[in-house]
Amino acid sequence: MALKEMEIANVPQPASTEHSTIIITSSNHSTKGKQQEECDQDPYVDSSSSPVIHLNNLIPNKELNRKLKIWGIYEKVALIGEGSISNIYRVRKRTSPQKGFLCCFSRSKQYKEDESSHANSTYYALKTIDTRLVNESYLEEMRHEIDIFKSLDHPHLLKAYETYHSQKKICIIMELCTGGDLYSRLPYSERQAGEIMTSLLSAVSYMHKNNIMHRDLKFENIMFESDARDAPVKIIDFGLSKKYLDPSVVVSERVGTIYTMAPEVIETKPYSFKADMFSLGVIVYMLLSHQKPFWGMNKWELERSITACIYNFDGKVWKTITNDAKDFIRSILIKNPDKRLSAEEAKKHIWLQKMSLLSSKIPDPSLIDDVEQSLVRYADSGEFKRLVLNVLAHRTTSDDIKNLRVAFDSFDSENDGIISHKEFKEQLLRFNLSEEEVNKMFESIDVNHTGNILYHEFLAATLETQHYIEEAKLRDAFDSIDSDESGYISKEDLYSILGNNCLESYIEQIIQEVDTDSDGLVSFEDVLKVFRDQKKSDVLNNM
Repeated sequence: MALKEMEIANVPQPASTEHSTIIITSSNHSTKGKQQEECDQDPYVDSSSSPVIHLNNLIPNKELNRKLKIWGIYEKVALIGEGSISNIYRVRKRTSPQKGFLCCFSRSKQYKEDESSHANSTYYALKTIDTRLVNESYLEEMRHEIDIFKSLDHPHLLKAYETYHSQKKICIIMELCTGGDLYSRLPYSERQAGEIMTSLLSAVSYMHKNNIMHRDLKFENIMFESDARDAPVKIIDFGLSKKYLDPSVVVSERVGTIYTMAPEVIETKPYSFKADMFSLGVIVYMLLSHQKPFWGMNKWELERSITACIYNFDGKVWKTITNDAKDFIRSILIKNPDKRLSAEEAKKHIWLQKMSLLSSKIPDPSLIDDVEQSLVRYADSGEFKRLVLNVLAHRTTSDDIKNLRVAFDSFDSENDGIISHKEFKEQLLRFNLSEEEVNKMFESIDVNHTGNILYHEFLAATLETQHYIEEAKLRDAFDSIDSDESGYISKEDLYSILGNNCLESYIEQIIQEVDTDSDGLVSFEDVLKVFRDQKKSDVLNNM
């Protein structure tokens, strides 16, 4: 779903005004692709050691009611997008959520609250969808989109934090990108274009390995995280994305935006993941030349231009562009999809290899040392603490973990948004760790049992290096796990995250690790004690 600071997603007009109760499902099935499935056989992964913590289950889906109102949890800061059935707001979480809160105060008061208490607030985007204005078919598509959105775990894909639902609306709390889309920073140098394309290919490769087609890659759907000059890009708007069980599937549905649409999509011929690659070809052409490769006086002329796939490198701007860059464009901006490079192949193109040498960020050695120590501590931590750290990791914002992203990239030598056992081992054997120790650490971090370390899993294992573990953030994580809002974490809350197939004895074991008064419930004080004890231990070890 679109998450733009200045523009809302294009939303189809409602077909009817059916009234339905919406339940957003949380699948307990992994969304890993073929490569990850093969990794299930990795001898270093002990899939029986602990239950799987699926990313979907880390994203709360709560029902709104008389006691739980969305504006009692979040405070409106600004309206940043408006559509026929949906709005997008810039919001921040209330420091003391107001249960039973009624939205009866004036708009001016909503937008002009005292800023002094919000100096360090984290801002989010909140999308509200009026479900009374759409039919059941559209609602089903929306559920599918949300399920895809919630399953994504990559540094260059937009993140969903929470979902809420009622009979009247669906609310999605998402990452807020404030740096504008690709149009906002034209023109780009060849080096900048290479950096952006490297990031996009990493994300698209990740999606394709997980059998997801985006189907609407374009300048407007690629946002900069912040106003910072070196802000990373994020792919947004998964409204037209589709996930397929069979990676060899082909479809013929015409969707997307014409100027980046592949010829086979325009002609409603069968197409697959290579259609996304054509869109990336248009994008890189525009990044380098600041103009579109295909033109027409009207829609039909534009379509004919695209289906003929005739473009050129004429003009003054192309005289300064390297032949490697032009060759890269020719390898993906090509009519025959069979001749187009895949995302995985495109990542290895000589142009991007050269660009990466010019722009690669080398992490500070002290950061890598801190990361290594954090990984060791994480492997020795109890199950409950690791669970909380995974929840915390998913709820981080980009500003929280800038250095950790650089560290992640140093592990992810294949630039696919995941860390394989081989990549992990290559990094950590430098620290005089035994192979047995490295394998133990890998198993403890791979809570999804995919045979790879996902982005949020790496963050979970390294958050303590950033002094990120503050009481307010722990409270937020605690509230997220406390799905029934009882004020305690119970067995039922843990089943919500670990799945109903989890052994009761294992659930009880997790609770016993931190339940100081043996009442079968975990209080917030119990959680605080776990992390305070770790801090005391760190101080003693450093004396």
